[in-house]
Formats: sequence, C-alpha cells, structure tokens
Amino acid sequence: ISDNSKKISQYYFVLNDWMMLKQKGGGIADYLRHQNAKRVAIYGMKELGERLYDELQMEKDIEIVCSIDEGADKLITDIPIIKLNDPIPKDIDLVIVTPVFYYREIEKNLKTKMMADIVSLDYIITMQLHRV
Repeated sequence: ISDNSKKISQYYFVLNDWMMLKQKGGGIADYLRHQNAKRVAIYGMKELGERLYDELQMEKDIEIVCSIDEGADKLITDIPIIKLNDPIPKDIDLVIVTPVFYYREIEKNLKTKMMADIVSLDYIITMQLHRV
C-alpha cells in the first residue's frame, strides 16, 4: 500500500474516532484542561487543523495562539501563521499536530525549536475516548 493510501486511511480513523468522542459527549478541550494547556498552537491547517480550530475556537478558557504551517500563506482563521523558520512564541503550553501520519518527523523538528509539549491529534482523541 502506498504512503498516500496509508495516510488517507489513518485520517479516516482519526475522524471516525473524533466523531465517536463527540457522540459520547467528549471533546479535545477536555484533554487540554486535564493537561492544564491553556495556550495552544495547531500544527497543520488542512482539513483536520481547520476542524480542530473550529472546535477549540468555542472554548473560552483555551487560546489558540497560532498555527504552524509550512504550506499556508493565508488561512481562513484569524490566528497568526508561523513557519518553522519563524520565531515561535515561547508561551505555548502545547502544540497539537494534525498531520498525524507525519507526527514523528514533525515532533523531531519542533523539539529543536521549542520547549512546549507536542502531541498528535489522534493521541488526544484516543486518550479522551478512554476517559468518556
């Protein structure tokens, strides 16, 4: 199976689990509160990143500080776009990586640039599914 097929399959399972989490009354913000992450960055603003932004935007106690996205010059959101070579705000509590298929590579790159915790979206969803 090609990497593209594996990536699409993984994204399908992330979206399915996310839907199950929502149907059980849970959400991403519950995980963030449990981790005391009040200021977050979203890495990757394609479909999963946009959905995450939409969900977290409604939370009054969680601030989306920025998006980190190498390929985007203009996003639909009102948060700043940071590229990896740009200075990354130091007061971020957590970075959520939405291109989950590339998580390990992204995590490795981010760890050289910042001290914040870095987690993949699928990890958060899986952890929350076990809690609800």
